[in-house]
Amino acid sequence: MLQMMTDLEDEEGWAQEDEVEDVDSDENCVAAEAALDRLSCALGGKMVMPHIREAVPPMLQSKEWKHRYAGLMAISASAEGCKKAMEANLHGIVIACLPYITDEHPRVRFACCNALGQMATDFSPLFQ
Repeated sequence: MLQMMTDLEDEEGWAQEDEVEDVDSDENCVAAEAALDRLSCALGGKMVMPHIREAVPPMLQSKEWKHRYAGLMAISASAEGCKKAMEANLHGIVIACLPYITDEHPRVRFACCNALGQMATDFSPLFQ
């Protein structure tokens, strides 16, 4: 599923587009994000979080922007379903995400903002 989240194109001019992309897209990366969200909500953090903890850090360290993007989006997608499991290490997760706010690739920066926004929503008021 995480590998599917890396299946996206590097669209030139993506960062300059004003039009919001349709979230019901049939792209593999969108389907994988939705599947991870549903799986996290259905199985919960005890089942899903160990896999996230194992798979995401190497993705975030990758030289490939698609892997960094997918790692951050995996944090976003699993946050709601893994809320109890993530709360214990929320500070560490936020600290791990923050450097990507200045990533060289605009889609990684977007994914970082998305992850921080999702955590702000899912972990309110603890996040603040």
